[in-house]
Amino acid sequence: MGYVTPGSDFISLAQTDAGNPTWIAQMSDNAQVAGERAAGGSTWELRDSEEGEASMILEQDGMTVVLSGEADLAEFDVLAEAVVRELGNK
Repeated sequence: MGYVTPGSDFISLAQTDAGNPTWIAQMSDNAQVAGERAAGGSTWELRDSEEGEASMILEQDGMTVVLSGEADLAEFDVLAEAVVRELGNK
């Protein structure tokens, strides 16, 4: 599943309640950890791939969410905020 941003970039969204390091690596295309990013009131792990794609990973309330794409990080933040809000409603 994914979303087309206002800038016409695509951000994929993958979510599971059985996240583990292997699944995260697969969903983020083995991207390397680059730091952290605050979005939606939560701290996400930020990863960058050699191909220029970014991934943001959140583990919260028993769920693991991976957002990946080539969009600007500000556009990731919009989707990340919606994800955090939705996780809070469950």
